[in-house]
Amino acid sequence: MAEEQDIDMSDQQSTGKKRLFIVIGVVALVSLLSLGGAAFLLLSGDDETSAEDEVVEEVKLPALYYEMQPAFVVTYKVGMRQRYMQVYVTLMLRSPELLEALQVNHPALQSGLLQMFGSQDFNHLKTSEGKDDLRKLSLDVVNEVVANNIGEGTVEQVLFTNIVMQ
Repeated sequence: MAEEQDIDMSDQQSTGKKRLFIVIGVVALVSLLSLGGAAFLLLSGDDETSAEDEVVEEVKLPALYYEMQPAFVVTYKVGMRQRYMQVYVTLMLRSPELLEALQVNHPALQSGLLQMFGSQDFNHLKTSEGKDDLRKLSLDVVNEVVANNIGEGTVEQVLFTNIVMQ
């Protein structure tokens, strides 16, 4: 009987060891599958995010202002009287490189704006619609000078910080 008890004890120990090996094997298998799945998701996600990155909109740079000095003074002949208009002009843009280029090309900008200001009708300029038209024309002239002399970039707005007409 003692031999039978020894055999039963060894069977229980070997069965316990087998269960331990099975549990360790299952845990290892589940861990490997989890790591493989995570790696697959991470590696396959790169292709989709790179496509999404291409669709991202451009971030607008902060506005930069270029104040043109001195103020523009234009004379008009209205009937028998001499009339004057003084305009303070500031340009709004977003590119620091364009700002530097505008400073270099200041004489061309000044010349183009003076010619355009001088060709306007003084009575039309006295109205708010006339001033708005003048601002739009100024933007066209500035961007034309930029295209001809600088080549790259655009000015977003022409701002009149002060207009005096008499």
